Amino acid sequence: MAATTVVAVVSSVLDSLPQLAAIHPFLLTHHWFDFAEFLRIEVDWGVLGSGLAVQAGWFAVFAALAWGRFTTADVTS
Repeated sequence: MAATTVVAVVSSVLDSLPQLAAIHPFLLTHHWFDFAEFLRIEVDWGVLGSGLAVQAGWFAVFAALAWGRFTTADVTS
């Protein structure tokens, strides 16, 4: 749980620095509010799609890390 909080805070800090504008589209927190498109009368599917793509990428990274950790853990003892 602490790692999740650290990733969110670091991503927010990196997203606030204009010198790092090149990596902003790939940050976890940059697209958090893209899901508000569901609340609009006319949904912009491009914004929603880019947000979902970034979130899916981050999910794949963290799922792979969790899978690697769980397969090497000794859960029988």
